[in-house]
Amino acid sequence: MQHKHIVKMGSLLVVAVAGLTVLPAGCEETFRYHRPLEPVADRLMAAYPDLSSGRFLIVADFEAVEQGAIFRLAPPTAAGYVGIVGEQARAETGAGSLKVRLATAEQELVVEDTGQGPWTLPRDWGRFNLLLMSVYSPRPVAGAVFRACSGPEKTVEYARDGIVLREGWNLIRIDIGDMAQRIDIADVRQLRFGFTELDRPIELYVDDMVLADNASDVFGSRTSQPGDLYVRVEGRRFRVGVVERFELVFARGRIVEWYDLGSDPDRVRNLTGGGPLGPTPVMLGLAADGSLQIDERGGWERLGPAAESMQRLVETSPVRVVLWGEWRFGTPDAVTAAEAEGPFHRWVYTIYPTGKVCLEFAGTLAATGTAVREVGYLVSCADGEGFEPLGPGPQTDGEALSYVLFCRDEPGGPDLLYAFQRAATAPKARAVRHDADPRLGMLFHGGPADAVAVWSAMFNVWPSDVDTRRQAEPIVLDYANPLPIAVDAGRLVRTDAGDTDNDGFNEARGHYTLEPEGNAVRVRLDGRHRMRFGPAFKIVDVAGRDVWAYVDGLEIRPIARDEEDNAIFQIPRVIDKETLVEVTTRERSDAAP
Repeated sequence: MQHKHIVKMGSLLVVAVAGLTVLPAGCEETFRYHRPLEPVADRLMAAYPDLSSGRFLIVADFEAVEQGAIFRLAPPTAAGYVGIVGEQARAETGAGSLKVRLATAEQELVVEDTGQGPWTLPRDWGRFNLLLMSVYSPRPVAGAVFRACSGPEKTVEYARDGIVLREGWNLIRIDIGDMAQRIDIADVRQLRFGFTELDRPIELYVDDMVLADNASDVFGSRTSQPGDLYVRVEGRRFRVGVVERFELVFARGRIVEWYDLGSDPDRVRNLTGGGPLGPTPVMLGLAADGSLQIDERGGWERLGPAAESMQRLVETSPVRVVLWGEWRFGTPDAVTAAEAEGPFHRWVYTIYPTGKVCLEFAGTLAATGTAVREVGYLVSCADGEGFEPLGPGPQTDGEALSYVLFCRDEPGGPDLLYAFQRAATAPKARAVRHDADPRLGMLFHGGPADAVAVWSAMFNVWPSDVDTRRQAEPIVLDYANPLPIAVDAGRLVRTDAGDTDNDGFNEARGHYTLEPEGNAVRVRLDGRHRMRFGPAFKIVDVAGRDVWAYVDGLEIRPIARDEEDNAIFQIPRVIDKETLVEVTTRERSDAAP
């Protein structure tokens, strides 16, 4: 039997539910709910998966009239309205909600302390990584904006714009990690919610504003063995890393933080410089003086009035992590559909423990019926960390290359190598410094001007000893031209999704794709004429079969499985001699061959 205890402590009401602690913000001793308090906490946890840890703080659940003291409209008008009502609430969590009628786009819902009642807005959000807020909309509407301000004067602001509301209930998840880049999350003073445009008044209902700590390990752990992959969720972010090597933080489909764990185990220095690592598609133009102008933040509004971002894990295993991120543009219905129905930008990352990250980008660069402006792709890292960009030298082995190496003189310091797959059609590189931004960039521009672009690239964030073109270019050549590979048994599969040139090497995922002949695959890699850096393999048509892999007679482990039960493995070292790779399969059993 579950035991629950209610304990009054001054102005706080602490609910202990079998180890759960919930602190409703600003609650007084005479606090009244429409129902007993205990079921509210239980129902919140059942309704919102982000609360399953039990670590959350209720900003307002609208089950008591006193909570309305911190909500108002700005500016107040006769046509506007805000107040707690017993209608249109989320039935699974309570009976009350906040009714908000906004007459125009100039009017906003404001949440802040007024000093007029016992209920207060929590100031210190440092223990949490997510703000949840349920909003009911009577119709699809784009352009919602959430703002948070810190400091006594409320002059420092964070804004999350482009929020799309579908008809019915919408769960808005505000990432506090994003917020911390802009404001002091230990001193949050005001919240605002409104719209950039409203064609007519709108009547919303708000329910269950909750601060949550949803941090959890999805795969592995940061305390695992050195060299092990791990994935951790924090707010809307994913942390993907390899113990004692590197960590990448993904937010809204892009890499926004990069840490070298060998030299910075406490994650103090974000090597992206605070912005996305890239590649970020940007609009290009010419200034009056003929210099190149980069519109990094704008330019994409022509793809549609609404924009929404999302990301999800596709594959997690000891061999690799695959993460998908997408930005959608268009109408509110299009951007909230199960699959993209309008213009989009999509990144799919494949992260290996060896520090290699393969990337596929697909994106709409022009709306239907409009011309394609010149587009570039910006790759950036932190300025002030000692990085210097190096581009390709003279042609290597008669092959043109398209890459940038951000290298550092510091011994053992991290380096970033970024390369396109096909140099002949890839954009050209040009160094860029951001005038008011602590980032150093390389702009790739001048590539094909297609309405929809699809291309593949690779970047290395580890090891930290790639400091010269002589060290970088063999890695780039291995990715840009991974053939020949001698197949003695089995065959190369040239139709794998992500194999852009149908040669049997998947540029988007960074693996060779092979099908067994009978029960075996046997291939030879000649590392004498071209070194191979952590080659990976995908073996298809092995569902329901055991698979073993050997390199020069030594067994390779682990062997992972993707969502289609194909076998995936990587040779986690440099191949610099002729090397035999063998794979054997047989009907699944517990016995070894």
